[in-house]
Amino acid sequence: MYLTDPFIKRKDDFVVELTKFISQPDFTTQGEENIRHFLHDLIGYYVIMEGIFFYAGFAMMLALKRNKKMEGVGQQFEYIMRDESLHLAFGCGLINTITGAKPLEFAVELEKEYAREACPEGIVGINSQQFCEYVEYIADRRLERIGLPKIYETKNPFD
Repeated sequence: MYLTDPFIKRKDDFVVELTKFISQPDFTTQGEENIRHFLHDLIGYYVIMEGIFFYAGFAMMLALKRNKKMEGVGQQFEYIMRDESLHLAFGCGLINTITGAKPLEFAVELEKEYAREACPEGIVGINSQQFCEYVEYIADRRLERIGLPKIYETKNPFD
């Protein structure tokens, strides 16, 4: 769909940009600039892709489960989310040992834009506003995880 849906294409282009350095065949972590490139890609992959985009993608399925719809599939998403939490913990720990950075705000806006487009009328148990609040909530949690202050101060709309 990244070829036909402009919102998914925009996110895909952003993700490719977030992880462009580490995939280059001559990539090295020698030197300060290369370490910055490495951090750029780590934050892009672990904090934004694993920590925001994946978590936000799970919100719709978990909303269905909370509303007694597709409970078995929702349970599988809970298992996947637990696995993603381990990936996130590893990535944030690695980033914390090096330093912090924040291309997060743009990622949050992309995800909220996508939520408003993909779910304008809402689905059982979640509407686009709740989705946007949840994205802000998890972005703040990711910022805290890498030692940076919260930006949004948004409460979890599902608590």
